Amino acid sequence: MSTASSSQQATTHTSHSALPLLPQPSWWRPTATKTQAKTKPAAKIKTKAKLAFGQSVRKVTDAGVIEWRLPDGRLHRVGGAARIYRDGSKEYWQNGVLHRENGPAIDTPRKKIWFWEGRKHRDDGPAVEYANGSEEFYHHGARHRGDGPAIQRANGNAQYWRAVPTKGKKRPFRSQRHCADGPAVIMLHGVPRDRARVEYWLDGELHRADGPAIEFDDGGDEWFREGRRHRLDGPAIDRPLWVKVWYIDGVKMPDEFGDFVINTGLTLPLDDSARVAIMLEFEIHIDDDGRVK
Repeated sequence: MSTASSSQQATTHTSHSALPLLPQPSWWRPTATKTQAKTKPAAKIKTKAKLAFGQSVRKVTDAGVIEWRLPDGRLHRVGGAARIYRDGSKEYWQNGVLHRENGPAIDTPRKKIWFWEGRKHRDDGPAVEYANGSEEFYHHGARHRGDGPAIQRANGNAQYWRAVPTKGKKRPFRSQRHCADGPAVIMLHGVPRDRARVEYWLDGELHRADGPAIEFDDGGDEWFREGRRHRLDGPAIDRPLWVKVWYIDGVKMPDEFGDFVINTGLTLPLDDSARVAIMLEFEIHIDDDGRVK
């Protein structure tokens, strides 16, 4: 497996469908002005979050960090950074959570991170930008990118993630590794050769129907189906200088199973006689789909 071919494959994946944006909650507004207070009193806003009542006070900590805090102690500032460090790094907070509409909420010499209402999020680019060129894409707190890897390292390593809606209010999306037409994990640089690999994931599970789900750069491989180690025509773990290990539908087979397969000439799909032979020899019943009952 060549590094060049795997890296080229990382750039040819098709896009995932776009996810809907979460509506901006009614409570997420800066401290109301007198005019706004007359038209929509803060007391009538339905919210589970505490609004920013009172004026933020500027303070300087013993470490020389400048902060703006509300009377209840929460970091809050409208129109500027709520925390400024001595090296020039800035953090933008509103109502006690990291939030900024038109730029990174954390801005340091080493990285910039976009937050929306306390979650990593950005619509028009990576939510995390590192000084070395690495990037990470997030959708309301979940790793997600529709047109490429959600994690792209400067050295060429990459991971494909997508955000999946949940029923929870505190966590509206969760991340799962997924790529329908190629490896979801490309880890070929900066790691030992016996760990350099590509991984195939589908719907958050290690899975590949027509080959090994993990291919190592040293020639080894591991076979998975729907998140479980599985292979009928060879060992599910096949690594150079390692003991070969056989699995069927996530069940580890006895050491002598390999010799049994070779001696009986087991092939796919399993016929009735092969399934009966396996059941008699190892007391394991395998159905027509290769699943252990």
